[in-house]
Amino acid sequence: MKKLTLALIAVVMMAWGCSHSYNSMMTSGVGIDLKGNAKYEILGDTEASASVKKILFFYLGEDAGISGSFPASLGPLGGAKVVCEQAAAYKAIQNFEGADQIICPRFKTELVFGIGQIYQEFTSTVKAKAVKIKK
Repeated sequence: MKKLTLALIAVVMMAWGCSHSYNSMMTSGVGIDLKGNAKYEILGDTEASASVKKILFFYLGEDAGISGSFPASLGPLGGAKVVCEQAAAYKAIQNFEGADQIICPRFKTELVFGIGQIYQEFTSTVKAKAVKIKK
C-alpha cells in the first residue's frame, strides 16, 4: 500500500507540472541581420512582457494572436514558450516609438503552470535594444 501511494504521488507530480524559468539570449523570428551595408540607428532600450496559455493545440490570451506563429513547434518545451517569446518581442518593438526591430534580446520565460502537453501557461519578459533601419 505504501509503494502504491508513493507511485501515485510521483505520477501526479510528473503530470501536474511545476514552475520553471528559462533565460535565453536569442530565439528564431527576432533580430535582424546587421551585416554588410545595412544602415541602422540604435534608438535605446526597450522592454515588454507577454503571457500565453496553451490547451492541447490551441493558444489562448490576447498575446497569443500577435506572435504570428500558428501553429508553433510542438516540441517538449516549444509551442507556447516560443509563441510567448515572439509576442513579447513584438510588443517590445511596438513599445518604442519609431523602432523597426530589436537586437540583442534577452528573454526571461517562466512556465507558470503546466499539465504535461495538455495545458501550459507561460509568461515572458524581453529586454532588448530598439533599432531603426535607415533606407
